[in-house]
Order: sequence, then structure tokens, then C-alpha cells
Amino acid sequence: MRIGLAGPTSLTALLRYAKRCGVNASMRGLASGAAASLIGHIGPETIIDELSAESAELGEIAVHYFSFGGIADTARYAQKQAARLAVESKAVL
Repeated sequence: MRIGLAGPTSLTALLRYAKRCGVNASMRGLASGAAASLIGHIGPETIIDELSAESAELGEIAVHYFSFGGIADTARYAQKQAARLAVESKAVL
């Protein structure tokens, strides 16, 4: 299973991308404050950790990062996450 997640980026960059892609309803929801509880410094780690915990049932899981915040930053982030998961999986063994 391949999961697509946004890599590290700012809220400003996400809103700019949303405007270019034509997802105005989502943008209006963010701007109105309706989704204020979703905005913060929360990365995809929680989702990745949940999927890793369920990988025995789900099978092989691979993450694809969308590089909204830049290719270099996303690549560095992906490397750090892969290293973190490798260390954690060795600790479980």
C-alpha cells in the first residue's frame, strides 16, 4: 500500500497550492477558522506510526511525500523518518 502525505511545509505554502489547484472550499474553511484545531505543527508522523503499527495486518506500506515545501526539505524529512522507523523496528525485534 502506498500512502501519499504532505511533506514539511508552511500553512502559507499549502494555501497557495490549494488556490492554484482550485480547492477553494477547503481554503475558505481554513480561512473561516472552522478548522483551527487542525492547524499547527503536526506532521505526518502520527499517521506513519499508526500505519506502521498496523503493517502486520495491512501488508507492506510505503509513504510518498508531496514536496509542497520544497524537494530538498522533503528529502531530508523522508530520510529522517526512514531512519527513525528503522531504529524503532530494530528496538521491537
